[in-house]
Amino acid sequence: MSLGKELLRGLVPALWVGVGAVLSSSQARSRVVNASRPMLKGAIRCYLDMGGKINELLGETREEWSDLVAEVQAERAATAAAPTAEAKPTPTGATAVGKEKA
Repeated sequence: MSLGKELLRGLVPALWVGVGAVLSSSQARSRVVNASRPMLKGAIRCYLDMGGKINELLGETREEWSDLVAEVQAERAATAAAPTAEAKPTPTGATAVGKEKA
């Protein structure tokens, strides 16, 4: 046999194997994509739902935190404006109750 026929005889089966691999991999890939698409959409939907709930929870937490900060600031302002008689220092360094300052 000639070299061309030998080469062709070995090349044809290799080409068929290559074509089959390409076709099966593209078919397998499309099957995997088609099968996993609903699962991926569900995961994305769950992620978006959780993100909305987390944003809502963070908003409520921010509101509660700012309320607490406002209350403490109001209490500090009220305390600074009118100190009590017990904690009011006298010119000698003793408090109004008669105890020395620490």
